[in-house]
Amino acid sequence: MLNPASVATVSGSDSLIGRQNVCDPSLILRSPNAVGQPPGRKRRLHTRATIDCSTDGYAPPVIETIENRYAGRPYGVELTFPEFTSICPLTGAPDFGTITITYVPSERLLEQKALRDFLTGFRAREIFQEEVVNAILDEVVASCNPIFCQVEGVFNTRGGMGTRAVARHGEHPPEMQPLSAEV
Repeated sequence: MLNPASVATVSGSDSLIGRQNVCDPSLILRSPNAVGQPPGRKRRLHTRATIDCSTDGYAPPVIETIENRYAGRPYGVELTFPEFTSICPLTGAPDFGTITITYVPSERLLEQKALRDFLTGFRAREIFQEEVVNAILDEVVASCNPIFCQVEGVFNTRGGMGTRAVARHGEHPPEMQPLSAEV
């Protein structure tokens, strides 16, 4: 929940708002309608703040892993989560999409229920679509240290624009055929 005292509001369409750390959940910039104010004329949010969301104050749980009994054999795993949801930090509107995680495991496999719970945790998290795939990739790599991993996010169209973001870690083993044509 946002602290109302630290939420900046826009007084006019030409206002400029700046914050040192807008990724701190208590300092997220939102339009007045997004914080429960009565609806009025639509106002645009302008910001010149430097947005550094490499760390946004969110500490995700570590995804549980299980032993890979076939660690000596390179093989690929593709997991799809078609019900992904997060919150846009600028507008407060929900972002819907499909997350696909493709990885070549080493010693550990991702436990799928734990992965599902981790991805479901984004529903209340304010994060940009492009940052989602990087945050997921970082957590997958930290949890199971795969030989190769690719996280793809295909987000539903909003405001006339759809987004597809891809983040990769490691090199795909040359002796393996890619699971999807894009790898």
